[in-house]
Amino acid sequence: MSNLGNLDAQANSAPALVKDIYPGVGSSNPGSFISHNGLLFFVADDGTNGRELWRSDGTIGGTYMVKDIYPGSGGSFPGEFTVYNNLLFFVATDDNGVAFGSDQGLWVTDGSSQNTVKVKNVNSAGNDSVSNLIVANGLLFFKADNGANGQELWVTDGSEGNTIRLVLSSFGYTNPMNPIVFKDYLYISGDGDDGRELWKTDGTQQNTVMVKDIHPTANSNPERFTVLNDELFFRANDGTHNIQIWKTDGTELNTVMVKDIYDWAFPDNLTVFDNKLYFTADDGVNGSELWVTDGNEANTMMLKHINPTASDAGYAYVEYMTVFDGKLYFSATNGVNGSELWSTDGTEAGTQMLVDIKPGADWSTPRHLTVANGLLFFVADNGTNGNEIWKSDGTVSGTVLVKDINPGAEPSSQTHAPSNLIQVNNLLFFNYTFFNWDNGNIAVELWRSDGTEDGTFKVSDVNSTGAYGSSDLSPIDSNLFFVSTDTDFGTELFVHVLDPNPLTGLIVDSATSDSIVLSWDASVAGNFDEYLVYYGNATGVTSLTGTLWNFTNDENLSLAGTTSTTVTGLTPNTEYFFSVYQMDTSGNLSESSDEVAAYTAPSSVSALTAEANGSHSVALSWSANNNPQGTIYEVYDVDSDSLVATTTNTKTTVSDLSPVTSYSFKVRTISSANPVVYVDSDPVVIATSALSKNIDLKMFTDDPQPVKFMFEGSNTLHTVVFEEIILDVPESPKVKFTISSDPVTVTLGAGESQSVDLGGSGSNDTMITVNTVDTVLGEFSFSLSDISPTIGGGSGGGGGGGIGFLSPSTNPTGLSNEGVESESQSFDDVNGHWGEMYIEKLREKGVVQGKRPGVFAPDDAVTRAELLKMMMEAYELSVPTPTASSFSDVELTGWFASYVEAAKSMGFIEGYADGSFRPNHTVNRVEALAIILKSSELSLDYSKAFVFPDTAAGSWYSDLVSFAVEKGVVQGYQNGLFGPSDSLTRAQAAKIIVLMMEMM
Repeated sequence: MSNLGNLDAQANSAPALVKDIYPGVGSSNPGSFISHNGLLFFVADDGTNGRELWRSDGTIGGTYMVKDIYPGSGGSFPGEFTVYNNLLFFVATDDNGVAFGSDQGLWVTDGSSQNTVKVKNVNSAGNDSVSNLIVANGLLFFKADNGANGQELWVTDGSEGNTIRLVLSSFGYTNPMNPIVFKDYLYISGDGDDGRELWKTDGTQQNTVMVKDIHPTANSNPERFTVLNDELFFRANDGTHNIQIWKTDGTELNTVMVKDIYDWAFPDNLTVFDNKLYFTADDGVNGSELWVTDGNEANTMMLKHINPTASDAGYAYVEYMTVFDGKLYFSATNGVNGSELWSTDGTEAGTQMLVDIKPGADWSTPRHLTVANGLLFFVADNGTNGNEIWKSDGTVSGTVLVKDINPGAEPSSQTHAPSNLIQVNNLLFFNYTFFNWDNGNIAVELWRSDGTEDGTFKVSDVNSTGAYGSSDLSPIDSNLFFVSTDTDFGTELFVHVLDPNPLTGLIVDSATSDSIVLSWDASVAGNFDEYLVYYGNATGVTSLTGTLWNFTNDENLSLAGTTSTTVTGLTPNTEYFFSVYQMDTSGNLSESSDEVAAYTAPSSVSALTAEANGSHSVALSWSANNNPQGTIYEVYDVDSDSLVATTTNTKTTVSDLSPVTSYSFKVRTISSANPVVYVDSDPVVIATSALSKNIDLKMFTDDPQPVKFMFEGSNTLHTVVFEEIILDVPESPKVKFTISSDPVTVTLGAGESQSVDLGGSGSNDTMITVNTVDTVLGEFSFSLSDISPTIGGGSGGGGGGGIGFLSPSTNPTGLSNEGVESESQSFDDVNGHWGEMYIEKLREKGVVQGKRPGVFAPDDAVTRAELLKMMMEAYELSVPTPTASSFSDVELTGWFASYVEAAKSMGFIEGYADGSFRPNHTVNRVEALAIILKSSELSLDYSKAFVFPDTAAGSWYSDLVSFAVEKGVVQGYQNGLFGPSDSLTRAQAAKIIVLMMEMM
């Protein structure tokens, strides 16, 4: 019964016998694997034709002998497979009229029997002895013997006519060795007329030359060829300095010894790292240690005296040098700890033992260092678990045993060890070999690891009855070919279907408000089954944490030719993350593609309605239409195409409108991904109301200063001044107040009325009524009715009526009490607010007094006038009394006129194209930055440009934002946006002003 049925349950798919090449229990012993054109070429014995060339695509029908090159059961023993010009060249023994096994000629194949031919019969009478195949400068070089000149260098373009010998010596027998490609030339060690020296060739006879006669009287024996940048390093003996490190750029002049280290330096293990050459050498004093050079003698030195002790004759035994994650790793001993894992960053201080795996003087002997899945794997023995797979991420804590595959210490009668480590699809595959010294039995298992204990498991068993399994491992596309011994079939070719490779090229093609179109590169897996798309509104869908959009939603995902899909049912104006996987017909799932992110487009708001809110304002409301909370909406006056409000709510009020006037408004929904992308609603039309003849006002009687309430009518400014509360009858308090000009003093209790003349007509045509008097709350309310129609609306904002009503103070904005010259009083509504510290600093400085006693309203939007007043008083700028107004809506009697005119003269502000300043309009974040930073006169110096998803690089405000963010004056929102068009709040204004004030 087959042992391959007893597989670890963790394996994704069971390895399978590709074909019983040698039928029955006989072994074909496949070997010499090479991948070419998506096929596996190898050597095997079918029991009839001997060892011949075979090919396989992983199927029974696609696995067959290419050609019986040496007819009969002897076999041609193909080898030295080399791909050149999209053909496979190799060495094979044929029956060229000589004894069996004596004619090793050069052959070529395209995979078919008819096109598998000998390139040229180099030695018509004997053995061609072809070997050392290598491609350079568009030609194939090899070593061969024509029967007359011995082993010489040959070159071919694949044709018989252009297969020629390159002469290095008049005597022949140059026996070229150690071939390497450097600067489009082939460099070799060749034994010419001057002994064995360094040669180079481009494939032509005239350019086949000795580079330099390094040892003029004998052989320099150049070897260990290693390319570093534009130089070829090697070791050679010039007859004077013994074997040393040399280098060449291909010219005789620049072929020089790098440094005379010591007569018996014997440099070895040449390895390139960080644009330098590392090697081992003995300087005659410190033993064999790790050296480094950049090619200059002065910079050729021992990197570190790793083993300063007398132990092991002072030799560090540096081996297995491997580059990983910006460092060079190797095994070495310091004479105290034995051979352990070391690393270097190229400095002496940075050359250290990483961890003492086998504590004390014993050796853990790290070896087979292999990089896979972002980790450094190696084999080591910690003295407790025997030889096992270890891993390192470059840290001490991250250098650990991956898994104790054969639990416990290794008994004296057995040996076990991983070998043949190879990275395939970001996984580590390796053979795990057991050898029993008592009975000579060998067992080899195929294992895989992702670096975790659970992800390290057995893929295949090899028979443990004494037969030896081949170590060949060859990945081709989605197949890992290997050799295994099975009790039913002998030693044959098996295949393990790998997890498919991660898909590439995943991009977002387009997006609507509820769908996103994705596309990716087509799968190259030969056994593709389906694509799996995962998505979610948070990053991390590369670990299958998102929602699956598979072929039950989109049947095309199961089609191999399909490379796109449309994910629907998404929320507008929302960021989504996507990744794509592929699955093969065996159920193996690939790793995730790279994750991509995209926003759906915003939806246009729905159910936009407008309602007149008196004669000077309109209330707008709408439905978000699935746009998420936090979406930014901008309200535009359609007729003037001007922005009148910015909000993240689904309602707003537009003020400062004219009575009995038709307005058209639209709501613009801004994309969270890109603020220049938006969608506009259909407009809504609304007319403001006519002027009312009745108004209601409320005053606060506990103000430390005489309470004033101002309004404007018939171009006359009227002031209501609170005088006192009269408590002659405690249960029926009266309030006394005066209205000017032409002062009228009124004393009334709740429910009492009095007719007065406010219109200047000489008749008492306005009725004043006190509605309530509350001595506990410190307030009273009163109303004016039957107002003379001749009293027109003024510049203020608060109510309606033929009067523009302004707030309690000398401030005619109806919004703030910032203009009052009064004793500072703390604010009850900023306790615990994030802006409390900044607001209190301005209050203590006398800059702000609030909207009314105890109330600052930190989250209200700051107006343009309020911002100027706060800024200019905080910075103690000169604010002279103006004599003329620069703006149509700034009258000299207004509380803010002096601030506006002073700012205009200093160049801090400009008005609108229609000549207005709009003092009661809100100001957005970037406009506020521009005004405040201009007034500070600070230089906009910053070290890094900050660009948010909703701010445009190179925009008029980009320097302002970068400066303010770097200095800590402002920051973005938690969602990563900056909100340049968001209205600035009073608390935000206080913070910016205070922080800028501290920098001035």
